[in-house]
Amino acid sequence: MEKYMSNKETKILYLGPKKPRHKDDLDTSLQRQAPEEVGIEFVAYGGTSDGELLEQLKDVDAVMNQGHQFPEEMFEHMGLNGRCKGMVSLGHGFDTINTEKASENGVILANTASFGTEEVSNHAIMLMLVCARKFVQHNDLVKKGVWTRDQLSPMGHISGQTLGIVGIGDIGRAVGRKAKAFGLNIVAFDPFVSSWDAKEYGFETLSDLGELASRSDYISLHCYLNKHTYHMINSDFFFQNEGNRLPYKLFQGRSSR
Repeated sequence: MEKYMSNKETKILYLGPKKPRHKDDLDTSLQRQAPEEVGIEFVAYGGTSDGELLEQLKDVDAVMNQGHQFPEEMFEHMGLNGRCKGMVSLGHGFDTINTEKASENGVILANTASFGTEEVSNHAIMLMLVCARKFVQHNDLVKKGVWTRDQLSPMGHISGQTLGIVGIGDIGRAVGRKAKAFGLNIVAFDPFVSSWDAKEYGFETLSDLGELASRSDYISLHCYLNKHTYHMINSDFFFQNEGNRLPYKLFQGRSSR
């Protein structure tokens, strides 16, 4: 019996970053491993124009997108209108993909929601601790030969303080879980997660971003970028509450400005 079924007629087109930043970006050995193990033909895109991309799409069944700014008009030649039926975005969210355009044309979208959850949440916790201990400020002072305690205050204990999380998907929940180990209280804003689900994680959900801002000592943003989240964190968010006691804010992603 063969180890795997043959899928030689099935093709996947891999789209890497248009402008690779590292030589590793050109290495597709990991990306091609799973498809080739089940007999799917893996095709790495090497073109530079929309015309070349369109021709490639006509000859494949699905697209694997890793950081490629995908032209939304290409969806008109996929799904209901062509051989290529779906696209997988390697990462959380769909930052470089017009999801509405894809849906209109019947293109199936998926992402790798578990990718990087532990690493990103660890990084968020690290940044929170950097803020809490004023690490960057004191590191700069020491580099200048200044050793002083004048800038220490205020620097309270994080145990008993409050972390506000905007977006409690996989990464947001992991951040909250790890923050609770430091004794932090968690408040969260996510209109797509029910309050009883959040209660299972030990989070208090809030229906208003302004309340989250006023109650939090630290804030971590974990929602993917789309037209609804773009610049959802703005000057009004920071300054709508006079006398805000919160000295530290922590943000990730382009949903803030």
